[in-house]
Amino acid sequence: LEKKGKIASGKHGKRFKEEKGKENPYFEKIIKKVQEIDAAKIIFAGPGFTRNNLEKYVKEKGIKWDAHYEQANSIGITGLNEIVKSGIVEKIVANTQIVKESMLVEKVFEERGKGKGFAAIGTDEVKKAIDAGSVNNLLVADSFLLQNRSDAEAMLEKVETLAGEVHIVSVKHEAGEKLAGIGGVAALLRFPLKWN
Repeated sequence: LEKKGKIASGKHGKRFKEEKGKENPYFEKIIKKVQEIDAAKIIFAGPGFTRNNLEKYVKEKGIKWDAHYEQANSIGITGLNEIVKSGIVEKIVANTQIVKESMLVEKVFEERGKGKGFAAIGTDEVKKAIDAGSVNNLLVADSFLLQNRSDAEAMLEKVETLAGEVHIVSVKHEAGEKLAGIGGVAALLRFPLKWN
């Protein structure tokens, strides 16, 4: 955990209610700080209604960011530790990973449909793409990994050595099922290859 700043509201309790459409200096400071940090994921947490009021304020301002508003019983570092221990952070990260993996699996099908050689499907094609140094994203179904451990690990290591990204996709989700349906392994390529 790294502290990035501290912003005091200067208001408490019922006096904290703001009029719709009126600028809120406290929320403006929070927005400015979040924009400075430029985080991919944001969690606003705390007791009471302040986080709900902030959520409404952000929507009214038309600000688009990936933010989550969560209940916490405390503020400050105690509240932050509470959020970390609650599993909310892991859940948000896991959901983000599922979305990313789903998009990559769909991209494999999309590229394959175009027929331009930017996607490899199945063990033989993926191995050929790895040997050619073309793999940008390697997608491996967790079921494939369990059933073909030595083969899969060799592929993973080689792709990582060549600065490619490796994604282990769970078959508990639709993306993993689709990947398992095409042999359990696929890749998105940096440059096209021809398949027989």
